[in-house]
Amino acid sequence: MLRMPQRLLSVCFLLLYPSIQATAQNPAGTSAPPSPQALSEFEGLYDYWNDGTLFIVASGEQLVAIIGEVKYPLRMAGTDEFTNPGGDTIPFVRDSVGRIVAFKEGRETFRRRSPIVSATARMLLEPRPRGPGDRPVSYRYQAPEAIPDGVRVAEARSGSLTPEVAEQLVTGILDGTYPDVRSLLVYHKGALRLEEYFYGYDRERPHQMRSLTKSVISLLAGVAVDRGLLRADEPVLGKLGYSTHANPDPRKARITLTDLLSNQSGFACDDRDGASPGNEVTLYETADWVKAFVDLPVAADPGTVGRYCSVGFLTAGRIVERVA
Repeated sequence: MLRMPQRLLSVCFLLLYPSIQATAQNPAGTSAPPSPQALSEFEGLYDYWNDGTLFIVASGEQLVAIIGEVKYPLRMAGTDEFTNPGGDTIPFVRDSVGRIVAFKEGRETFRRRSPIVSATARMLLEPRPRGPGDRPVSYRYQAPEAIPDGVRVAEARSGSLTPEVAEQLVTGILDGTYPDVRSLLVYHKGALRLEEYFYGYDRERPHQMRSLTKSVISLLAGVAVDRGLLRADEPVLGKLGYSTHANPDPRKARITLTDLLSNQSGFACDDRDGASPGNEVTLYETADWVKAFVDLPVAADPGTVGRYCSVGFLTAGRIVERVA
């Protein structure tokens, strides 16, 4: 097994989330953006799908939903109404004395558990705490800390990453030029020369990998192919060890590793279609996600139709695990 220090994993997989915070937009005909005080009444911890929760946070003229560690803007569309990034209308509900008590999404109503927003959630709105007078903090280069994790550290210098370039990179994150970068590590010429964290993260705080895991599985599959444990073009479902599966179809015997990793398995699996039997939310409740995947019906010939299918990647990972 190949083991990597946690810090070096951060070097390999720098997480860049697209900037999805947006200034709240007013309904047509209004003359000024909503005030921070007006938006703050929507703040709090709310129930959400699948027994989960989310935070609604106001920041200046922004209202943001935080689900897990991912931010989604809510744009003002009317009195107590916002739209989410998918274009759905999200109305908030008030009680008899005018307090916000819930919001609606589709036909579901999600109650507000508390008006309090955690400090961790608030930190996701700013790269780092601001200085006196609400001014962004300035940055001066510092060499990474040497810790006993097997990763050599060294100062930035001429001929490699220079302190000036390091400061330019970090300043760009702090002033929003490079939005929502949560960690920045530069490893060059045999040493870690820059290590900085933002939005409340540090080297000890695990980061939600989410679909970055698909890239990790693809890398591991490439290693398995390189070592002769698999071929990219050979049928692979038989390597899972299941003696039977539901919805038998001869096309299942033709599905290759490439089909799984390119979202072209042909299975009825589409994360962007809530009615798809292979939608990841549907399969969350099953005891064995991979078995649930191979039990799905086939909707197209392998290698012909692309559908975003998270469980197909998990199946590729299980195959790599078994052959290795």
